[in-house]
Amino acid sequence: MDDQQRQRINGAAQEFTDALVAAYRTTSDGTAAAQQLGAQQIEYFFDTTVMNNLRTQAEGTLQITQQLATLQELAREATRKLTQVSTDNYMDFLDSVFSFYQGGAAELRWSVTLDCHFSDRLPPVSYLPLICNSVLLTSAALRIQPP
Repeated sequence: MDDQQRQRINGAAQEFTDALVAAYRTTSDGTAAAQQLGAQQIEYFFDTTVMNNLRTQAEGTLQITQQLATLQELAREATRKLTQVSTDNYMDFLDSVFSFYQGGAAELRWSVTLDCHFSDRLPPVSYLPLICNSVLLTSAALRIQPP
């Protein structure tokens, strides 16, 4: 082979190498651009969709937590009021029972004595057993013995 052929072969090889390098560069640049575009799409998807979903869920959880705290406070206040009213009513009931027992016991004893012993001032005798029995039953319910 002579120099001229060698130079042509070397020139063709150089052109082939240059074309091959250019093709690889183009492919590489295209791959890099595709990777960058893919990364941008993933970043956009993550930023918009996933982050928005997480943000929405966090806001919803916060609102539900605040509503739950409000409801718990209302329940606590309702329970306190119910307890107070129940206690007040029970105390009123006990006061009435004790005041009846303390104040009413003497009147009941006097009534039993009056109804059973002073029958001349009472309605006809046929009513007396009814009156005395009702008073005695009432006094028995209170565990009061007639005199």
